[in-house]
Amino acid sequence: MHKILVFADSHGSHSEMINVIKREKNVDIILHAGDHARDLDTVLRKTCSTARFYRVKGNCDFGNTPKDVFFEVKGIKILMTHGNEFGVKKSVSKLDYWAREKGADIVIFGHTHRPYNKNLGDLYILNPGSIGQARGLGESYAVIKINERLTIDIKKYMKI
Repeated sequence: MHKILVFADSHGSHSEMINVIKREKNVDIILHAGDHARDLDTVLRKTCSTARFYRVKGNCDFGNTPKDVFFEVKGIKILMTHGNEFGVKKSVSKLDYWAREKGADIVIFGHTHRPYNKNLGDLYILNPGSIGQARGLGESYAVIKINERLTIDIKKYMKI
C-alpha cells in the first residue's frame, strides 16, 4: 500500500503538519498544494521524514517552486496545482477539464481553504482544505491510500 498525505494553505503553521505526520504512520509521499509550500522544508527537517514530497507554488509563494506537478503512483496519475489560475473559488470546471486533458486520475488543488472531495467516476477532484488558516471551517488535510483500491479521505485536524 502507498499512503499519501496532502496539505494545502499552511501559511506558516508548521506544528499542525508536524503533528499530522507523527500521527499518520507509514507515509510514503507528502504533498503540499501551495501557499507557504516551503513550510514543508521545516516540517520534513523537524520530523526527520524520509517520505518523498512534492509541492506547488501558490499565490502567496515565491521562488522557483513549480506551478504544477504530475506524477504516478502504482498506475494512478496524480496532478497537483494551487488552483488560483483555474478560478476554483467560483467553480472547478476549468480544473476538471485541464485534469482530463492531462490524463489525470486525481487532481489536487488548494487556494479556497475549503475541503473538497468529489469522485466523478474517472476523476477525483481533491482539496484537503487548509492546515493553517481554515477561516472558521476547522483545519484539515487529506489521506490518499493506493493499494488494490483507491481511497481518499479528508480528515479534520484535532490538536492533542
